[in-house]
Amino acid sequence: MLTEPAFELCLTLKIHPDIEIDRFTFGFTIRDSPDFFINVSAWGNDTYVNGLADSFSIGDCVTIENPLVSTKDPEKGDRFCPKTPSHYRLLVTETHSQVCLCADVDTIDRLLPLIHLPVKDSRDFYSLGDIVANGQKLDGTVINILAAVKLDGWREELQTSCSSSDRLCSVSRP
Repeated sequence: MLTEPAFELCLTLKIHPDIEIDRFTFGFTIRDSPDFFINVSAWGNDTYVNGLADSFSIGDCVTIENPLVSTKDPEKGDRFCPKTPSHYRLLVTETHSQVCLCADVDTIDRLLPLIHLPVKDSRDFYSLGDIVANGQKLDGTVINILAAVKLDGWREELQTSCSSSDRLCSVSRP
């Protein structure tokens, strides 16, 4: 079951001095029990990654076939992803893996209640009011925010300082 929102990035990889290719990545978090959840990263071309991102949404039950299990880098952890209790993450690629919606009604009925369970300690969040009141103290700090999403707004391509192209999405609160 998909429990956390995802991220999308486009990275330009130089495979030869004269050859660059764009590789896209899409990340999401899945869980199959109250205590266990894991981050998944999908890598591939634009068509594969955007097609995958459009094929399911938060709350859907998915089947993941042939993911590569990799150990988290202890130095980097899961930057830009929810922290998970697992020391591993899953890698899905267009050539070896498949992610599809689960069609088994019994499995869906068993997993659906998990969507309401938080993946973080309820005391480990800042409110938007806390951020406004303590913004200077929090400057440069990575924090957790718990807020309801009212609108998933416009998407925009932006060029980063390292010449990669990222996708930015606006989010409004209720």
